[in-house]
Amino acid sequence: MKKNGWFLGNMLTNLRQVFSFLGLVSLRPVINQIEDFAFNMKNLDQIPGLLDKLINECNLVSIELKKDFNI
Repeated sequence: MKKNGWFLGNMLTNLRQVFSFLGLVSLRPVINQIEDFAFNMKNLDQIPGLLDKLINECNLVSIELKKDFNI
């Protein structure tokens, strides 16, 4: 289980860097919280709900980007 936590944490670290580069700071709080839970192996039962929240935030960002670029 600890290996999975580190994998998820590392994946989110990379995602956070990409989103920050793109200027998508609205995703940062959710990513930071999931990353913290994964690395510290605490509150793991909350991660599925936070992943759903992250997906919803990504969908909202996608809609905004499509509007901005007329896609």
